[in-house]
Formats: sequence, C-alpha cells, structure tokens
Amino acid sequence: MIVPNFIKYNSIFDKCIFFHKEWTKFDQSRVSSDELLKIFNQYFALFPWEQLPKNPKGFDLGCGSGRWAVFCSPKVGELNCIDSSDAALQIAKKTFPVSIIVFTIERVLIIFL
Repeated sequence: MIVPNFIKYNSIFDKCIFFHKEWTKFDQSRVSSDELLKIFNQYFALFPWEQLPKNPKGFDLGCGSGRWAVFCSPKVGELNCIDSSDAALQIAKKTFPVSIIVFTIERVLIIFL
C-alpha cells in the first residue's frame, strides 16, 4: 500500500490498518437477531426512514462486519458497505449475502462534506 508521507507516522491511521484482525473474533455471530434488531432500532431511532425516496441509495462508511446491513437493506434500493478492512468485509459478505448490498474496501482519510 502506498501511503502519503504526512500519513506514514500517524498512529491513528496505523490503528485503522491493524484493527481488521479484531473482526475475525468479534463478528457479531453470537448476538441474537432479536438483540441486534433492538440495538438497531435504538441506534437508528432518529433516522427519518419515512422521508426517503423510493429505492434510495445508502452507505455505511466503516461498516465493519455489516451488522446493520441486514436491517438497512430492506429500506433502500442499494446499500454500499464501505470499510478499510478486507477481513471485516469478508465476514459481512458471508453473513449478509443480500444482492442489493455492494461491499467496497476503501481507506477514507478525508471526507469532504
């Protein structure tokens, strides 16, 4: 991987690169779907799902193991799950093989809003 000079010594970036090993141990497989749905509903309580247009495109930046993908995907036309960890995305793909979910490995250093 080519990393710009100003990033090479950034410890936060280094932690992001090496965090992917955690997903093989903490893949959410031991959490019941009822418990995940309960947490999802709390986490997304403020999101205006009813205001979305028909078949919207959505994204989950830093999706990890994709635990929210299974609950978001029925609400959108396409869901882009983006993470810097290939290990996390492999778990997400295996766990949620839903056709409208697009999995992308990407390192996002700067987000312009």
